[in-house]
Amino acid sequence: MKNGLMLAVMKITRKLEKKTNHIVDICIIGTGNIALRHYHNIVNLDSKARIIMCKRSDLKINDIIVKNKIQITTNINNIYPKSKKSLAIICSPATSHINDAILLSKKGFHIFVEKPLSHNMRNIKVLNKILETNKTQSLVGYNMRFTDRFEFLKNYLDLKNHENIKKVDVHAYTDFRKWRHNKNYKNTVTINKRLGGGVINELSHEIDYIIFLFKKPNSVYVKCFNGTNKKIDVDCNIKAIFEYKKLCFNVIFKLNMLSKKNKRSLKLIINNTKIHVDHLANSIKIDNKKLLFKDHVDESYVREIEDIRNAILTKSTTRLSIKNSYSTQQVITAMQKSLNNNKKVNLRS
Repeated sequence: MKNGLMLAVMKITRKLEKKTNHIVDICIIGTGNIALRHYHNIVNLDSKARIIMCKRSDLKINDIIVKNKIQITTNINNIYPKSKKSLAIICSPATSHINDAILLSKKGFHIFVEKPLSHNMRNIKVLNKILETNKTQSLVGYNMRFTDRFEFLKNYLDLKNHENIKKVDVHAYTDFRKWRHNKNYKNTVTINKRLGGGVINELSHEIDYIIFLFKKPNSVYVKCFNGTNKKIDVDCNIKAIFEYKKLCFNVIFKLNMLSKKNKRSLKLIINNTKIHVDHLANSIKIDNKKLLFKDHVDESYVREIEDIRNAILTKSTTRLSIKNSYSTQQVITAMQKSLNNNKKVNLRS
């Protein structure tokens, strides 16, 4: 009887949802951990903002949502902007990002898309055209760009001759099963190939920051070292090579999201100077001099929100608009192609 009553209530709720329009300052598409992080940051920045979260999965609603009495809808079609400053934050699976962004940008929302921008190149130019026509702002959520260490590193490297770079190594070792303590990893996007899971998308921060530092490579080559875990159907462990022909150096990536180690680092050699960036320690070591940065991880997420809010108010551009993120998505797509075909993929300049 209880189950029958619950089903009846759910059916009535969904019927009401189809007829109810939600006029909001902020809409957040998704109810996962990253969506909740953005929700709390927005509330801290603007406690009076009218916010709604759109639930896209059939999983149980997070207890935090119930505890905080966050307004929830299951119908994205009935969400509308309250003003010309209204913002949509898209935290749905990567395979839904562009369609969700197109739908909401047509309504007049400014668009913040969590990383990666998409799982392929389809309809990104269509989205750009809508954003340009509506004169609305956009941002792609690669929050590492908003850290103090990367601001320092970018300025430092811009003063150096990139032709003197001899070596660039990128390491990212982590265990995705430990990322979300409140969820069974089997129910997450990370392990779901159909929703855009896998190591290239999940650890694409490393890909984006190399493009941020050195721009788009001439070619990419990716090889997989997955092992024998048959329960996991996504690529978890890869080695990738970015070739920069004019600068005469390669970037070597080792990305593993099913590792016993926990390490995220960038190592460079310029002339005889050794640079070691430790993302987990939030430090940069240049030869024997070590620089420690005091900003916390969550500050970079707050800075993202502040960046797009400021762009909306001043009608300026964000640090990483959807248009400017096109190169990162091109490289990610080329890496997927290389991985699938086991061949080097050339990129147009």
